[in-house]
Amino acid sequence: MTTPDPASWEALDRRPNPAWFAHDKIGILIHWGVYSVPGFAMVYPDQRYGYGGPSCWYGSHISGLKPLIAEEQAKLQAFHRRAFGGDPTYEEIAPLFYAELFDPDNWADLFRRAGARWAVLTSNFHDGYCLWPSPYSPHWNSVDVGPRRDLLGDFCASMRAAGLRAGFYYSLLEHNHPLYPEPRDLKPHGDLRRYVREHMQPQLREAVRRYEPSFIYLDGEWEFPEEALAMRDFLAWLYQTASCKDDVVINDRLGKGCRGHQGGVYCSEIGVEESGTGHAWIEDRPLSRGNWSRNRAETLDDYLSERDMLHLLAGTLARGGNLHFDLSPAADGTIPMIQQERLVQLGEWLAVNGEAVYGSRRWSVTHEGPPVPTHNPHLAQQNGRWLWTAARETPQVHYTANDEAVYAFCLAWPGRRLTLRRPAPTRATQVRLLGLDQPLAWQAEGTGLSIDVPALSVAELPARHVWVFKLTGLDNQRV
Repeated sequence: MTTPDPASWEALDRRPNPAWFAHDKIGILIHWGVYSVPGFAMVYPDQRYGYGGPSCWYGSHISGLKPLIAEEQAKLQAFHRRAFGGDPTYEEIAPLFYAELFDPDNWADLFRRAGARWAVLTSNFHDGYCLWPSPYSPHWNSVDVGPRRDLLGDFCASMRAAGLRAGFYYSLLEHNHPLYPEPRDLKPHGDLRRYVREHMQPQLREAVRRYEPSFIYLDGEWEFPEEALAMRDFLAWLYQTASCKDDVVINDRLGKGCRGHQGGVYCSEIGVEESGTGHAWIEDRPLSRGNWSRNRAETLDDYLSERDMLHLLAGTLARGGNLHFDLSPAADGTIPMIQQERLVQLGEWLAVNGEAVYGSRRWSVTHEGPPVPTHNPHLAQQNGRWLWTAARETPQVHYTANDEAVYAFCLAWPGRRLTLRRPAPTRATQVRLLGLDQPLAWQAEGTGLSIDVPALSVAELPARHVWVFKLTGLDNQRV
């Protein structure tokens, strides 16, 4: 039998994800950099990220490397003049990225309190500014310009000290780099081969060696195919040679056309399930609507409520996915209070219901029941364009399972009786409401069962917004 080339997709696709990823379910994704200084993008609820672009693209927009349409570019430049008293270049505002209040131990405590099991920080973004002292980006990193600090290194150390896994985001494209050949009209000396060989690949491997990530979130892959970016060779090196090879998870953004086809974990960005859900996958979702990094123009209405955050979690888990909640710290290193509040609320819910989350798997049935109100702003394709839409209803019950039980997530309080038509009970079936000690009475109803729900006061409810019923001894319990 012929052994496949270790850098072939045949060999690379055989590599399983480390077990921790399927078990741990919830991670934190963080966008933070020079773009956090202006912290601004115009918000248009009916457009993909708004005509004003996502706030983390500020540098590429304001520098003219990736300008907005003319009207919106003029608005952005007017804001830039008001904010900075003139027309400084993007590079000239980088020293204002002080990160003077950045306390990675405090971040780690918050993430652990939220019930997250890993956290991923932008090591760079499309502007190329690095949050570590990369020798491949001299004078454009957080030690040479701005905080005078290895932000990524401090972040990783604090996460691990708190018992969390640490990883980083890495952008394969870098609009600011003179060798990166996009935009073509402004890069007459761009040379993709040299960019990959002399900058991108050695820098990415340097970051892996230095920080030994448990998760690598690649992005910025859509302009060139994987072959041109040498990503198969990188994966072969990562899986066979890197010190983190047995622990690391990597996503599917390896080159143009790779999403949903190659990589350890397929990403769904704000509801865009390009890959489907038959492979290990993760939903990447900002707590605010669409802006990955700090946007001071957002309002309360741009944020998921506590209810809608938990609804999103239940729906994602039921379809077999993991979930990244994205945070957007200010330039000073503080996490917005509303984001802190949402994380604490998530942690309070998980403290009661975590057994239905960690280590769970997709059950044979994902959901059932009548529709209940929700608000899930996400991207959807309409007439060939990705535009914002919002789901206003969701099924009342979503399911997960493990070797012990099936868990029914009830997304609205059922009243005195909850009828479930898909679980098939036996004489051995028992039902409990997580957070309460006593078993609940139930009766067979058709092929399913009807649960007698206890009459509880608001103060007695074990959780808010989503309640989980644990079912054991079912005839169809196996996943």
